[in-house]
Amino acid sequence: MKRYNRQMPLSLGSCGCNCACDRARCGEGAANCCESAAEPDVDVVSVKARMGHDQTRRFSLQSSQRDVTSLFSFLRKIFGVTGRILVTYQNSDGGIVPLSSDADLCNAVSCAQKAATPILYLFVTPKNDGIRPKTADMIYTGENLRAVTLPMGGIGTGAVSICGDGGFRQWEIVNEVYHTAQVPHSFFAAKIGTNGVVLQSSQNYDQSDFTPAPLVSDHVVPDSSKTLLSTLPSIPSLSLTAKYPIAELSYDTSALGTALQFSSRIYTPFCPLNIQYSSLPVVICQFNVSNTTTSPVSASLMMTQQNFVGWDGKSQITDVSNSGYGNNINSATTQINGTKWVSMYQTGTQDSAPYVGHVGLCVLSPDASDTVQLIEQWTDLNTIWAEFMGTTTTTTTTTTKTKTSSPQPGQTDPSPSGTTWNAAAIVSFTVAAQSTHTVNFALVWHFPNHWVNYSQPYNIADSKSKLWLGNQYTTFWPSIVEVVNYITTNFSTLDAITQAFVDSFYSSTLNWQ
Repeated sequence: MKRYNRQMPLSLGSCGCNCACDRARCGEGAANCCESAAEPDVDVVSVKARMGHDQTRRFSLQSSQRDVTSLFSFLRKIFGVTGRILVTYQNSDGGIVPLSSDADLCNAVSCAQKAATPILYLFVTPKNDGIRPKTADMIYTGENLRAVTLPMGGIGTGAVSICGDGGFRQWEIVNEVYHTAQVPHSFFAAKIGTNGVVLQSSQNYDQSDFTPAPLVSDHVVPDSSKTLLSTLPSIPSLSLTAKYPIAELSYDTSALGTALQFSSRIYTPFCPLNIQYSSLPVVICQFNVSNTTTSPVSASLMMTQQNFVGWDGKSQITDVSNSGYGNNINSATTQINGTKWVSMYQTGTQDSAPYVGHVGLCVLSPDASDTVQLIEQWTDLNTIWAEFMGTTTTTTTTTTKTKTSSPQPGQTDPSPSGTTWNAAAIVSFTVAAQSTHTVNFALVWHFPNHWVNYSQPYNIADSKSKLWLGNQYTTFWPSIVEVVNYITTNFSTLDAITQAFVDSFYSSTLNWQ
């Protein structure tokens, strides 16, 4: 029989005293209650049979499983787990927290006494039986990258796709579905010394000999991407490993030398059975820079983002120009845990419009040794590239500006009518010998005004009737500031649970292909 991995609630026994601290608190009688329970006999076949309709399986933890090490050993044994294992529990605040110490187990027991349902959740990676697809089956290179698009965004938040060229496309965030929508001037770049490249490849931009499938537009290259890579230096190729919701990219940065290797994990947090964790309006862009030499090497990474608030989600944006733009403002600030970000919004627009909201470009909890530069305002590719390469200076949060109006410190003037501003975040760091340095960027958004669009899918031209739908994620986080703070506070947990889900799902025998 094949073993199916899954997320399984675990009960803590009738009395809830599963560790030394609770035996002392509850008394020996409670401990004996747990110890008298029968040793669980787990039938994996029955779990398989129930997967379609029964999502619970109860276990009585024995005295031999009252510490985390013994508990994990027990779970590995009954599920035949040799790889990664993650157990989480729901704390008193409703958050899902990894179980990593005996103290965590005590806290889980305490929470269980107040809960009506089991509160431990198990993610396991079963043994590979040789049937599951290999990792190589999920790696895309060369021509196979032409139509790769992985949508990023939480449940009900809208999405933007990371694509086979390494860039973002299909921007469907502002409560509008339009598959070829594009926001220019939003890209990643890397630099070592005096050499820099955009982490994007044009290897499949020539479509002269390509015949697309009917009704498919994933291969369409936006004009702004062609302009970007014809203006700035780029990489010749990349590979993309697709394990939704995570895209792992490895870049050919040979133009920068061979001392450092650049890769990234682009994803949106996802946790089965936890709607809040899985409904974040965010794309995490985690870059890992590995030093294979015996000496430290300095480098820089940059993420840029256009302020697209006011755009209708369909019309063409030319550089920084669009009829919906104007009075766009970018404001740099620092949040909890040192997260630095640029908040992008628009003033003077009707508050109920579906494209009214906020966009954020974040550097999440940078390392203490990192140097972070937030650039609030730029409009020209050559100008931002010169800033990144260190050959000129643009307006930054530390520069005194002559203003025609009086915005707050660290804030741009409103953009002229029909135009917007771009922002950028540059992180400079040193990678120690034979080690890896991580930089976490994030794209965050908040567009609460979702109305029924009668033209989709009903094809009814009705400009008068308005029916409010809203977006569920805005009930969890009423403002973009709350989204940024939530991600910053819970980042390690969100990252661990998302990776555990991916490891479990893609190593299972489920027919996911």
